[in-house]
Amino acid sequence: MRLVGLLAAAGLALASPAGAQNAPLVLQPGETLLEVEAEGTHLQRPDVMKIVAGVVTTGDTAGEALRANSELAARMIEVVRARNVAARDVRTTELGVRPPFERRANEYDDDIHRRIVGYVATNNVELTLRDLDQASDLLDALLSAGANNV
Repeated sequence: MRLVGLLAAAGLALASPAGAQNAPLVLQPGETLLEVEAEGTHLQRPDVMKIVAGVVTTGDTAGEALRANSELAARMIEVVRARNVAARDVRTTELGVRPPFERRANEYDDDIHRRIVGYVATNNVELTLRDLDQASDLLDALLSAGANNV
């Protein structure tokens, strides 16, 4: 019984990673040891490009800034459609309007007073371009259509 316990403990020690590292490898007659070391590199031409293009406009009111922005964004989308970019490859990533402030120190105290001096509207679109040969022409067309944030 004691011999069976010792054999079981020895078997567990050899089965463990630490035991396997210390145990010499014994090949049986007819067996072959094959050791392989490799290093590889794979080069591939990119097949997809992400482009984020947008328009930033200003106005005295939020509505004025948004109207100007919508006009430029529509021209930008027309360019994208004319270049046959699939609808699934076009998505809006940002649309917003915010007021910039002018800061003035009050001459009667140390408080800084902020005053809204207009509005800034932004609209960004992410394009997934699958025909990389048209990237340069598409960027040029987007900028010509009014994109001012690429």
